[in-house]
Amino acid sequence: MRRARNNPVVLLLLLATALLPGRLIAQVGTTTDVLTGIVRDSAGQPVPGAIVEATSIETQITRTTRTDPRGRYTLLFPDGGGQYRLIVRAIGKTPVMRTVARQADEDRLITNIALGTPATRLAEIVVRGRQGPPLGGDGGPPTPGTIERAIPAERAARLPIDASDLTILATLAPGVVSVTGTDSTAAGFSVAGQRPTSNSTTLDGLTFGGAGVPQDAVRNTRVITNSYDVARGQFSGGQVATTTMGGTNSVRGTGNYGLRDRDLSVSTGDSTAFAQGFTQHQLSAGIGGPLVRNKVFYFLSGQGRFRDDGLRSLLSASPSSLNRLGLAPDSASRFLGFLADRGLPLFSDDSLTSRSTNDLSSIARLDFLVSSNQTLTVRGDWRQNRSEPTGVGQLSVPSSGGSTRSSGGGGMATLSSRFGTKVINEFRAYFSRSAQRGEAFEDLPQGRVQVISALDDGTQTVSNLSFGGNSGLSQRRASSGVEISEELSLIPGNGAHRIKAGMLFNRTSSSQVVASNLTGTFT
Repeated sequence: MRRARNNPVVLLLLLATALLPGRLIAQVGTTTDVLTGIVRDSAGQPVPGAIVEATSIETQITRTTRTDPRGRYTLLFPDGGGQYRLIVRAIGKTPVMRTVARQADEDRLITNIALGTPATRLAEIVVRGRQGPPLGGDGGPPTPGTIERAIPAERAARLPIDASDLTILATLAPGVVSVTGTDSTAAGFSVAGQRPTSNSTTLDGLTFGGAGVPQDAVRNTRVITNSYDVARGQFSGGQVATTTMGGTNSVRGTGNYGLRDRDLSVSTGDSTAFAQGFTQHQLSAGIGGPLVRNKVFYFLSGQGRFRDDGLRSLLSASPSSLNRLGLAPDSASRFLGFLADRGLPLFSDDSLTSRSTNDLSSIARLDFLVSSNQTLTVRGDWRQNRSEPTGVGQLSVPSSGGSTRSSGGGGMATLSSRFGTKVINEFRAYFSRSAQRGEAFEDLPQGRVQVISALDDGTQTVSNLSFGGNSGLSQRRASSGVEISEELSLIPGNGAHRIKAGMLFNRTSSSQVVASNLTGTFT
């Protein structure tokens, strides 16, 4: 037998192969974060099918998974940044949120979660309303191919809601879900899970750019959640169609005042802005009558809404609120003391404890009876909004915010003509303009401080504290639009059918100047 000779090259290849797995394992943690752990209940048993959602604090990317039969979950984040917000939910269990941060060069971040027991369920109370026929646009049954609900003004006035907010009125229809707004985004609604941008709002038959009109100017509101009818367009979710009041031969006026006081809210024992409600004053009025009897009519309406919310910031947070936000109270005190020692601003005028939002709107309408067969309607609308401060986070000082102002308005003309008994023609034209402006309180760079806090329950959290200026409020927006519609209708025979032919022209132009991060951001 010939003996095998020792080849140095073969030995080196074998040595490299033996070391390769260790190299690969070490490289996993350098660019990819693996989040894993086990979800158990209060008795220590694994919870299968729990929803685990992780959001990277740096990239704001969210990934979701479910636990396996053993209660284990695994999430993969390439270039995730090493800091995550973890939320675990399960049916019948109390949700849990954790902040996960890389402490060293681990190849995986292990976080085990224990879900608490659910709250006690009280006995059910069943309330049944009187059955009634479905209401359509004119109080009768819905027209073929549509699903809609009519909300007359007198009915909306009896409900404990803001009858001037078209978004709130839309939520009265079945299948419509409210989408909560923030201090910088407006509230909306969703139909069949679609985005609020899939909806449409019309006022007197043409697109309306605002979200509310004076309460006393609303005659009727219809909420349509089916786009089957080809006579309607420009939406795939839902449409809120509102008509305004007009003058009559008798002078009539209405007025409404609504008050919502935070002192009347149910208290939770926390007197800070994190537990308080808001105070709102709303005053509206409308008046209409004849300028020339049987010929010319007028209607005027205006509304003011003045809302005061508690400002949630580091200056108004109690120690218990800071713990819920994942920040140790002593860390917040040291941070505020550091800003004060360096002479950096903590708050601006009138922005220490409250945030004010003022909304003004008005509508003026003239109706001319040109002849027994023709009616000309001219309508003007105006609105203005101011919010200050805005852009203030719960873990920032009030001076890091700013103010936003928006205004808009438009003019509309409608000519309705009847030719004989069978032909109807409706011509509408609407021109609108709107503008929005945002400004930061301080012309300073934006500063962010990352703080790792050890809470009383033994957990560690990572928080980002903000001070200085605001990098996202230096913006200008302006838009204008023209919409023209022409509809010719033929009602043949005994009037059981209506044949329509029409056209719609819509042109929108907008300009936007977003000068973000002009003064820089430092972390």
